[in-house]
Amino acid sequence: MAGWAAVLPFIGWVGLAALRGDLPAAAENRGTAGWVMLAVYGGLTWALAALALALAARRSGAAPAAAFGAAGVLLLYGAELFLVRDVFFGSVPRLNTVFKLSYQAWLLLGISGSVAAAGLLATSLRGAAGASAPRRIAARAAVPAAAILLAGGLVYPLLAAFNRTEGFSRPTAIDGLAWLQSADPGEYSLVRWVEDNVPPGAVLIEATGRRWVVEADGSRRMVDAGVDYTDAGRVASRTGRQVPIGWYFHEIQWRGDSPANRERFLARQDAVDQAYLASNPDAVLAAMREYGADYLVVGSVELSRYPGPLPDYDAFLDRVFESGRYRIYRLPHYEPVSPP
Repeated sequence: MAGWAAVLPFIGWVGLAALRGDLPAAAENRGTAGWVMLAVYGGLTWALAALALALAARRSGAAPAAAFGAAGVLLLYGAELFLVRDVFFGSVPRLNTVFKLSYQAWLLLGISGSVAAAGLLATSLRGAAGASAPRRIAARAAVPAAAILLAGGLVYPLLAAFNRTEGFSRPTAIDGLAWLQSADPGEYSLVRWVEDNVPPGAVLIEATGRRWVVEADGSRRMVDAGVDYTDAGRVASRTGRQVPIGWYFHEIQWRGDSPANRERFLARQDAVDQAYLASNPDAVLAAMREYGADYLVVGSVELSRYPGPLPDYDAFLDRVFESGRYRIYRLPHYEPVSPP
């Protein structure tokens, strides 16, 4: 049974490659190192799966750890055989396949390896009443190699902890927004207000992240359309509330790079920008209603990306939050009043 865990992925790869008509090219391009890695991963998957089944048959508590190890190696094995064909296929085709699957693989292998290390140490130190002499000798021989691997694995977390914290010279917290509370209390209050007062299913408008400037004649011109890896979408990401558009390239990456999607996402960016650039209240209201947005944010990103006077939102929207220059507006809600 354990052998199928190692054989089926390879059979699937051969079958799919044959159906596509590129099996000879795939086999040739894999190279010697690629075949060696497949053999290593296949053998490890087989061994760990067999160990998990054997331990489970004996009702051993170590069986789940062995199964975690088999699953972790199987993920790495699968990444050697298959890939997710995404927008990076033409440049770095296996980027997200390796990137995403390795997270889960190393978490599973970390759990399995910790249990294995503890079991190895216990076996090597056990007295004559415990493990047999050959097993005890083998375990003691393996301890130095395991210790070297463990020490090597600890180099990064130990050094990185001091590097990323500047030697623990600054205050630390497990709250991911503690830095925002210190750096920009108004923006922090804005985010907390959204969390506490905006319903989870509500849609709000916040800056697209595109940068605009004011020309000499008073017109606005976009000078930077790059929004990925910026603060664009920060309210949505910090609160889980919906917005009409996030990072443009990531939308393309995960929803498909097609002319229709490019047109659709650019239209959403233009509509959101108009909510901050338009001088006519009708244009602002049209943008909000087009995407079902009840709230509009004026925070740090909006004030920095859209220079010049913003629309007079107080004239046609309800101000529901204010902290310094930061504000949140809501579409007015009207309810019919019964005649007297």
